[in-house]
Amino acid sequence: MTSPTARPSESRTRRRAVPPFAALLVGVLSTVPASFPAQGLFETLVIAQASLLAIVVSVSMMSMQVSTNRFAPQLSRLYRESGFDAITARFGFSILLDLMLFALPTPWVGRTPVRAIVVGLVVGVASWAFVALLDIEDRLLVFLNPDPVLSSLVDSVSFERYHDFSVERREEGRIARNPILEIVQMAQTSLEQRDNYSALRAVDALDEATERLLTGYAALSPDRRRETAPDIHKLFDYWNQVADLAVERGADDVLHAIVDAEEAIGREAIDLDLSAAATGSVDAVFHFCAVTLATNRLEARYHATLGELLSASLEAGALAVAEGAVTDLARLSKLVDRREDDLLVADDDRIAPHEEFFDNWAHFLRVHHERLETDQCRSLYAHFENEYRSIREEPIPDDRVDTLTRAAGPGFRDLGVAAAGADVQWVVSRTTEQLLELAVLAERPREASVRDAERIVEAGGCDGVRDAIRRLRARREAGADSPDTDQSWHVPDPLADRLAGGDGPNRSGHGRPVRAGSLSDEFDRLLDEIDDAVSEPTGRE
Repeated sequence: MTSPTARPSESRTRRRAVPPFAALLVGVLSTVPASFPAQGLFETLVIAQASLLAIVVSVSMMSMQVSTNRFAPQLSRLYRESGFDAITARFGFSILLDLMLFALPTPWVGRTPVRAIVVGLVVGVASWAFVALLDIEDRLLVFLNPDPVLSSLVDSVSFERYHDFSVERREEGRIARNPILEIVQMAQTSLEQRDNYSALRAVDALDEATERLLTGYAALSPDRRRETAPDIHKLFDYWNQVADLAVERGADDVLHAIVDAEEAIGREAIDLDLSAAATGSVDAVFHFCAVTLATNRLEARYHATLGELLSASLEAGALAVAEGAVTDLARLSKLVDRREDDLLVADDDRIAPHEEFFDNWAHFLRVHHERLETDQCRSLYAHFENEYRSIREEPIPDDRVDTLTRAAGPGFRDLGVAAAGADVQWVVSRTTEQLLELAVLAERPREASVRDAERIVEAGGCDGVRDAIRRLRARREAGADSPDTDQSWHVPDPLADRLAGGDGPNRSGHGRPVRAGSLSDEFDRLLDEIDDAVSEPTGRE
């Protein structure tokens, strides 16, 4: 980044020509009168330079004092970089030279050649000092503009330096400083003073600094990454602190910048295969959504960002990150459902992260259907299903629209179509059970469920749909969850045992989506309607 105090080379060249030109001109003019008042000139220059230097120092200190409330930790370094010490040195040297020559005997100075040399030297050095003041405006603006401060901080960011400070809580050197923490402090101070411009610039700088840290973190060995992973989590704690204050101050522009930056950081971490950083970014976006929800500032684009990061992790095969994103989406859905009111944003789009949940569930199938034979992918699918069940069990206040039911019908339909297109019939079977449960328990119109089943069959899911119907009928008659697991006409379900038993994190205690105790007479009539609609033979009988 070009320094704000930089000038074009032509301007610098002209300024450099001023001192020798002034020295030559005044030196020559001093030879014209018979007696040139050299001593008076020295005295006048000393007084003028001392007065001007005092004014410059006073104004610069006042500028620093005004800026201290915003940039306090950074000003010591910035002051050194701004060149005020060089200006002071020039004036001090010029004043000292004037005083030394002022002490010369008058007869010496009265000689024309000596007088011309001495006067020219004094005027040249004084001009050299005065020329330095031409940049004083830009130098003072450095203390009022956040960009030079932030640029200096970002340039000094490195992961090793950040890690050392996190461990030692101090830094050795001429100026001890933690650039990341100082950027955060600038953002917080700007928000407290309702200076949204400076806060936006600080958020941009924090974004750039975070990406620099991630690049340095990616260059470490795997063992070193595991050792320094807590520092990455601390980094996103800083983001949370800024988000909290931005929400408190109602700075919507800053909120937009924060969520955009966190999404960009998450995508960068996913691209660099940094699981800890990507998970930290996902958690930071969830925190952002939670605090904006608590203050009625949640927007559809905020929870959409969480869905975008989930989608990006699925496409990159970062399934561990995706699992955390699924959990966060489910947690956000529960927070929304606990509200006593229906949330609306400015454009009257209802806040409902449930759609993001189902969209990404279907996207997972489309992207990873060929890997569903692996334990990791099956575990993630089971995680989706268990998180859905936990959202279903979340109590909804009276007089609230059941947004989950409204989203779940189309969501499971799209999920079944995606599974049918990929010929993953066991997923089709489980999805069909979820659709039928919605029709009976959530009072979803049966006609909609029948149409959804027909669409799944048309996409190639006939075997899975018929398997779900037969399993439900057998379970209804036997009154148990899975009495029919050995019957050959069933589509094998690799998740049934995983979910019904074992000690894994996805254990639910129920092998199939619909539990035996929830099967009612209404189910029989619905199963007959769907069975009539699905008349194509399966080839498994």
